[in-house]
Amino acid sequence: MDFSQYLDEQDWHEFRRPGVRTSYTRPMYGSEVLLHQTHRFMNGLGEVCMGITLNTTLDENILRSKVLDGLVYLRFVSPILASTIEPDVCDPDLPSWVYTSAADVEEARRWAKESLENIEDPHTPDDFVVVLNQRRLPYRRSDGICQYFRGFFLANLNNKPAFAIHGTHAIFDAHPTLNMFSILLEHITTGRFEDRPESLPWGTEWKNLPPGPIIATGGPRPDFNTKGLELLGIMQRVMSSPTPTLSMRPARSEPQNPNKNLRVYYIVEGETLSCLIRRSKEMGYTVTQLFEAAHALAIFHSNSDVDPSQDYHVTMEGSYISLSKYMVPPYNRRSHVIGGMAMVPIKHPGSVVRDHTGVREQLVATMDNLRASYSTYTSNPNVTAVTAVAGRMMPLKTVPVTRNPNEAVITNIGVIERLLPFKYFAPGCKGADSEPVVEIEDMWFGHRLQGCPKLIVHLWTIKGRMHLLTQTNDCWDAEYLHDFLRRIVTIASVIL
Repeated sequence: MDFSQYLDEQDWHEFRRPGVRTSYTRPMYGSEVLLHQTHRFMNGLGEVCMGITLNTTLDENILRSKVLDGLVYLRFVSPILASTIEPDVCDPDLPSWVYTSAADVEEARRWAKESLENIEDPHTPDDFVVVLNQRRLPYRRSDGICQYFRGFFLANLNNKPAFAIHGTHAIFDAHPTLNMFSILLEHITTGRFEDRPESLPWGTEWKNLPPGPIIATGGPRPDFNTKGLELLGIMQRVMSSPTPTLSMRPARSEPQNPNKNLRVYYIVEGETLSCLIRRSKEMGYTVTQLFEAAHALAIFHSNSDVDPSQDYHVTMEGSYISLSKYMVPPYNRRSHVIGGMAMVPIKHPGSVVRDHTGVREQLVATMDNLRASYSTYTSNPNVTAVTAVAGRMMPLKTVPVTRNPNEAVITNIGVIERLLPFKYFAPGCKGADSEPVVEIEDMWFGHRLQGCPKLIVHLWTIKGRMHLLTQTNDCWDAEYLHDFLRRIVTIASVIL
């Protein structure tokens, strides 16, 4: 089969409408379009809220002013923030990004003021996330354009200032969003003359718009018709298993409160976390492999009544591989803010439990299976294109069908200090005795999940504390979810 028609991505090009200033457009590709269509058809499923709490020497009003100025700068270096999404512009099957450049710095400033919401009332991170999870994208601007991003300046988040975004997962994967935060904080604290908004060549910022994932990762590989087809075949075989995945079991088939999002945490820290990290490394596994495997085993163990003659399994249909590490120049820059993931299925067969008696042996078998499964994808250079190709071959035009609506998802964002700097200094003031102008105190986020009973677990580590957060809708009970997270940690700890 010749896949060239699915590998050839349109780049940004002019889009003219009568009486309207020239815009620029391209189709949405890969995880961009899959996540946007999921938002669209499933009551905003997965829309993102993400924020950082700050310590700063700046006065509140000065900080607010600098955040606004930084947002203007972000409009220039990451103009996708000011884009909209429209159907039938480039492709009858795919929605398209549409962007109109700012005519001048004053228009960019008006955009920033309209795109930054000031929150004066006191909040905690969790209750603010819940507030935003009640909202649905997009935001309609005063010029009538629907925008899939809004920033927030919070004056009192646990008695500290904070900045947050609310937007589409088609733009705001975790790592690009953290990159965006670092650009904003650098601009607040350094303010280089050449980066001042009035010094920027407005009208040309469209050239900073991100291309599709295949272009950004170096173009299609020459062996996609063979090696890429192999990956697509593997994915198809995993997804076409005759029996649905095992899952945890919700308390209710329908939510009691359709607007409620459940957020349940479990924290691993101190000597326990240090020992888990050290021991998993000694055994040749990553912390991600350890906890993803423990997650799968917790599900297996919660289904001990399954018929052993069945082809039972735990499958993560939406496992994520970030494309960030595959980006090529000039797209491997922090300002390349756009969703970019390979979305692949990972299957744990029942044999990892059935053929091993002890929990430790089951965990090792599951980690081995996980490592081999991911290696199958990451060792094949065509992994950068499989999600984009699959999305064009079978475009999502209605509510996605899943045989088990309660399926589980787990993903590890990583160690936050490794993904963005925490301290930001004034120019020339970065010595050992210097006090940072701004320092990140905490990071927090959430997804809108009212429309779906999926059980989504995120992991991240910050300041020596690993957070396990499960988010879902009101079909579940909080105590049950806390016990689920506790089981994951208990299973992971058998390596000690």
